[in-house]
Formats: sequence, C-alpha cells, structure tokens
Amino acid sequence: MKKLIALLLCFSCAAFPACAWDIVKDGHAQAVIVIPEKPYPAETYAATELQYILKKATGAELKTVTPSAIPAGMKTIRLGRTAKLDLKGLPLSGFRISTTGDALLLAGRDTNGKIERLQTAAGTLYAVYEWAERELNVRWLWPDELGEIIPARPTVASGSYDLAIKPALEFAFVRRFDWRWNRRLLRADMSRYIIFAGCPSQGHAFIDWYKRYGAEHPDYFEMDSQGRRLNDRYASMCVSNPAFQQQVIDNWKASGHTDLAVNAKENDAYGRCLCDNCKAWDGEDRRWPTVYYSSHPNVGERYAKFYKAIWEKASKINPDVRVGGYAYMNYVYAPHQTKLNKNIVIGFVDDLPFPRTKKYQQLVDDEIKAWGESGASIYLRPNYYLSSYAMPELYYNQYAHEFKLACRNGMIGLDVDGPNNSWATIGLNLYVMGRLVVQPEKPVDELVNEYCAAFGKAAPAVRRYLTYWEKYTMDHADEFNRIHEEESERKWFIYGSYYTAVSHLLFPEKVFAPAAPFLDEAEKLAKGDPIAEKRVQFLRQGYEHAKLCSRTSALFADSKNDNIVRQKALSEVKEFRKNLLPNVADVEFFSSRKNRLEGNAWKLIDVDLSNAIALPEKWRVKADSAANGRKEGYFKPDCDDKDWKMLSAWGFLEDQSLLEYHFAWYRTTVKIPAEYASRKVILRLGAIDESGWAWVNGKPDSSMAN
Repeated sequence: MKKLIALLLCFSCAAFPACAWDIVKDGHAQAVIVIPEKPYPAETYAATELQYILKKATGAELKTVTPSAIPAGMKTIRLGRTAKLDLKGLPLSGFRISTTGDALLLAGRDTNGKIERLQTAAGTLYAVYEWAERELNVRWLWPDELGEIIPARPTVASGSYDLAIKPALEFAFVRRFDWRWNRRLLRADMSRYIIFAGCPSQGHAFIDWYKRYGAEHPDYFEMDSQGRRLNDRYASMCVSNPAFQQQVIDNWKASGHTDLAVNAKENDAYGRCLCDNCKAWDGEDRRWPTVYYSSHPNVGERYAKFYKAIWEKASKINPDVRVGGYAYMNYVYAPHQTKLNKNIVIGFVDDLPFPRTKKYQQLVDDEIKAWGESGASIYLRPNYYLSSYAMPELYYNQYAHEFKLACRNGMIGLDVDGPNNSWATIGLNLYVMGRLVVQPEKPVDELVNEYCAAFGKAAPAVRRYLTYWEKYTMDHADEFNRIHEEESERKWFIYGSYYTAVSHLLFPEKVFAPAAPFLDEAEKLAKGDPIAEKRVQFLRQGYEHAKLCSRTSALFADSKNDNIVRQKALSEVKEFRKNLLPNVADVEFFSSRKNRLEGNAWKLIDVDLSNAIALPEKWRVKADSAANGRKEGYFKPDCDDKDWKMLSAWGFLEDQSLLEYHFAWYRTTVKIPAEYASRKVILRLGAIDESGWAWVNGKPDSSMAN
C-alpha cells in the first residue's frame, strides 16, 4: 500500500503538457494573441514581436485582442498577466511557457516601465523569444532584417510545453547595442542591476570629489612620494583614510536611499596613494604583465580592505546593503588574505586584449578564480570589445573560455563597454558573446553551427572561412601582443583606440589571399538562394573593406607617400563605403572614437618637412601643476631649470622613471638661422595627451591652448 501511494504522488506531481495544436495552418491564422486590457509596455511589445515573427515565418498576421474580445471558438496565445500562470519563485525577467488544449501561455516577471529602458523587466517578451527559438528555430545574427533568421513555413504549431526559466545572470547588457538588439540577442536586463545612492555616477564614484572636497579635505586624495596630496579629477583616493570612508557613508546616508547600494568604485586612475597607511594595507607585490601596467605595483589587497571597510560601516545601517567596486588597473588582482562576502560586488575589468598569449590567459584565469575564492560577487566589465577595428579578428573560443570560467566562479552579470559593431568581420565574436548570456552551458561549436546555418548550402564554406580567421588570430597571439606593446603609439593595447595605425602589421594584406577561396566557394554554393547569397555578400564586403583598410593604413604609415597618394587612398575608402550594406563595418565609430582610430592614423602631411629644423630629442622636464608652473614662471627664458630632468620627448615619462605626474613642463632651446629672420616659422609638435600650452621666448602661443 505504501508503494502504491508513493507511485500515485509521483504521478500527481509530474507535468503532462497538452498536445500541440496549430497556431497557423497553411498560411491561415488559427489563433489570436491576447494581452491585458491595460497592458504593460513589455506585454504590448511581446505581442508586437510575436506578430512580426509569425508573419515573417508564415505570411499570416495574427490579431491582438484583449480578453473580452476573443472571437468565439478561436484558440489563443495568452501573454503576460492574461496567461494567469504562477510565477512565484521566478526573479524579474524570468518566465514560464505552458500549453493547454486551446491556449499557448507565455508569461514572465515584468515591471511596468518603458520597454526601451533595459531597467524594465520583460519576462513575457523573453518567453516569446524562447518559444520562437525552440519552435521556429529563430535566431538573431546581426541587427537588421538580413541578420534575422526566421525560417519560412506554412504551418506553425504551439508545441507542448510546461517549463520555467530563470535568467542565467542577474543582469546583462551591451552599451553600444540599441535596446532592441540588446533584448533580442542576449535578453538584456538591468532590472536587478546594482543601483547606487548618493552618487551622480553609476561608474567611477569620485570623479567630482576634487571640486567638492579638494580644498577642505586634501587628505581624502592620494599622496605622492614627496608627501603632496593630489586633487585633480584623475587623482585616486586615499582609501585607507577612515575620514574618507566615513564621507562615502555620510553621502550615502544623506541621499535618503540607504536601501540602495554604496558606490566605492575608484576613479579612472591607478591606485597610487603612497601614504604609510595605504602601503601597510598592501599584500605581496605582483605586477600586471603589460607595458602599460608594469610601473604600478599591485594594490589589490588594499582595495579589498577598502571595500570591506565600507561594507562594514554601511551594514550597520542596512544589513542587506551592497557595495560596488572595480577590479581594474593595478587593483585588478584578487585579495589573498582579505575575505569578502556576496554583498560586495566587483566589476572585473581585465584589460589584456584578445587574442591572449597563453601566459596572459593564465593570469586572467588565476585572477577570476581568486576573486571567486575571495567570497565577493563578480561581474565581467570588459573594455576589449572596443577593439579589432575593421579587421576579422576572431577570438570567440577564447572569450567563451573566460565567460564560462567566470560563471563557474560565481559571476552574476555582464556589462560590456562597446562594442565595435563591425558585424561582417567580428560578428561571430558578438554573436557568441550574446548567446552565452542566454545559454552559458552551450558548447561554442554549436553556436558557430547556428551562425553558419544561416548561410544555407554555403554553411560549410562559411565555416571554413571563419575558422581561417580565428586560427590566424590565435596562432599570432604572441605577435599581436608584441605589436600592441612595441609598435603602437601608446605601447599598449589601450582598448583598440590606436588599432588603425598598426592594423597593417596585425593583418598585412598578404594574409587576406588564403581566405578568398572560402568566400568564392560560399558564393557558388549559395547560388539560387537569394537570402544566403546576400548574407555571403555581407561577409564579402567585410573582407574587402578590411583588406582596403589594411592597405590604406600601410600607405599612411609610409612617410615617403605624399598627400596626392594619401588623398587618393582616402577617396578610394570613402567611395567603397558608399555601397556597404548596413552593419558591415562600424564606420561612424572608426571616425568618431576620440579621433584615435582613422583620425589618428590617416593624416595628411600638413607641413613640408624637407627643410625643417629638427627639435632636440631630449628636453628639460619638470613634473608640476599647470597653476604652479605659471606662478613660478617656468615658461620664462631666464627660468632656473638646473634641477629639471633631461628626458626624451619621444618616450613615455613612465619609461624614464618619472611616475607621479598629472602635468609636465618641457623646456628646450632651438636656434633659428639668420636667413629665417623675416620669414614665418611654424612650430610643429607631435601628439600631446591630452592638452597642452606653449610659450616661445616667454610669450604664449594661443593656438596651442587646450
């Protein structure tokens, strides 16, 4: 008898979805879409997307009605609250899909806000996308109609479902995707994103503190090796200072929202404070391995102690409070002695670019594992998707390795700065990134197959084409990193900002030839399938555009080419871009990225240097503020500069042991031949980062200001 009862209980708990029924049959609608009388924007948009998908698949347009207007005898697709599904236990943006004999029920945890705002939870919309992916094999490759994979069919069934799905991450979004694409590709959600109180920025916390507290509380700011406190916008904070910590807490309390988080994210600067207390907080000194970071010691332990101190103070007011911090620059390292907790949320900003050398990848792996072991909650906050320029730099397997490792170590979210939206060259990187948010456990090989399947019979050739570029990229990881660290202007990757200038070294024109046969084959295989043909053309344009950009960059890098040659090259690029399909290359990004990409690399020669007088390589240099230098008269011809350092104007100051500076004064003397006395003389300087002023014989040159 006991065995029989147990068997009966087991059956009573099991779910038996109803048999599938036809939503559209032979191109004719068999159902209507039902939304509430007063729908949330998420419910309305879910209906719009479902209508669009079904019409594109079958040609049939389903009507959207409210519960009181359902036609007699018509089956229904009930969205949101009309589905009357039990959503208990689901987080915001979680959802359920269920089938009955006459209804398909799609409902999720929604909030009543604008659908354009990713802070609005949209579980019902994501139920629609999940159903469409499962039942219709819908996929979103790139953000226009050509990138929409909605297979045509005359009949669509409801499917038999009874499932509940929670988002894999608490939050996920990509900053340069528009809201539609964020929602379609990675089901973006910021409804549970950590929100800070008492702080104007959700990013770096102290960007305006030099204005607010610099005069009255210089002790809040970093101390240099001379005992001076720096308080400009790029100063880091004296994080061990209890008074500074208390000011953070006081501001949080004064906001009136102690139910929200405390922002403890350092400014966009290295942790540089050299006061005795901060140094005493540091652990073992290890260094990040790139040229850019090598001059700054590891202060990860220091910042972990700071985050913990802030949390301990704030938790006395709100035991459930969260504290946000970054693992960035020279505090990217996880603590080994300081134990944190899940309410301390760390944005992990690993700035080593892809493709990574084995050594660099191991360093990143070790830090992700160590942050997981620290007890903190972590999320990925990468900058590396800003890179790659127009080149086919594919590294999706290496990124997937990092993402999956972070998931295994307690990752709660993804916040991507960028990306460079060049879908015809690096689209597979972006597709894999987005799809892993939805299905972190999915093998990368399956995601690549999904992508390639969109090219119909050309899929095998497209797969070989993409594999060629990933293999080229990964095989040359050591060389790529060497070029960034030795050949580029800033001697570092720097988020791809100067990628154009070295693109011809990373992807010389000769490496494009072996990839062409794969595209040729894909074009032959796609013939007769108009959609596949156009998608292959999309990849072809990315290929040709990348090759043209590589050639152009090589031309501009050669100082022997005059402006006639350069102008012709620019015209060729401009003409080629007139016929690009949408989303092939992120042309606007290339020209507007703080003028560092094409604007920095593709310059016309503005001065004839054939008769120029070379300025000295070494100048006298003094690190001091702009205000103090003006006060002391550093620009005057008779200034006493004997204690100034003699340094190369061609090299970075950090590489010449000048580490603590925000402004630097340079002085030199150049003699102009007597025959130039009555002629105009142009002073031509190279790049200055990021502003400068000049004086000649003690007189200011107003054209240089800022």
